[in-house]
Amino acid sequence: MEGKWTGFFDRIKQKGKNQWLIFLLLGALLLVIALPMDSGQEEKAAAETELFLQQEDQGKEAELEKKLEDLLKSVEGVGNVKVALTLKSDGRKTVEKDTSATEHSTTEKGSDGNETLSKESALDEETIYQRGADGEESPYVVETKEPEILGVLVAAQGGDDPRVAAMITEAAEALFGIEAHRIKVMKMN
Repeated sequence: MEGKWTGFFDRIKQKGKNQWLIFLLLGALLLVIALPMDSGQEEKAAAETELFLQQEDQGKEAELEKKLEDLLKSVEGVGNVKVALTLKSDGRKTVEKDTSATEHSTTEKGSDGNETLSKESALDEETIYQRGADGEESPYVVETKEPEILGVLVAAQGGDDPRVAAMITEAAEALFGIEAHRIKVMKMN
């Protein structure tokens, strides 16, 4: 067995430095190719970011309804009140992303002697996360847009009084920035 290893080491000593460098580079290239691409983790991070944003927006409609109900209950003549909102959109949060662009161009010479230049470019995005006091990571939100409200329905005990209905309509117009024809006030039983 010792003879086999001696012959192997003799062959290694005979190789030049350039050949060793080539073997080393080929080995590194094979190692890089053999490593699995981790696109699954990128997809998982994008899904987690989307879930985080959806969870924060789910309570926005109920929060706005409750805010208007509490406000209207304190107005004279309104009485007990229930509010329903119709949203066009739940709002939008923009998360910070780290973007990097790569471009690769190649020149090929065809059989007719003409050169063809081809360019490939890729845009990579990675979500930026922030760590809270509890150590939990969440996407870093750069901008928050409020939900778009399509309509408001208010059922109030004083809804049959035109003066009270006008006050409720004006309050909803001012609070949500929508037109009066998108607000309906009704008398509550």
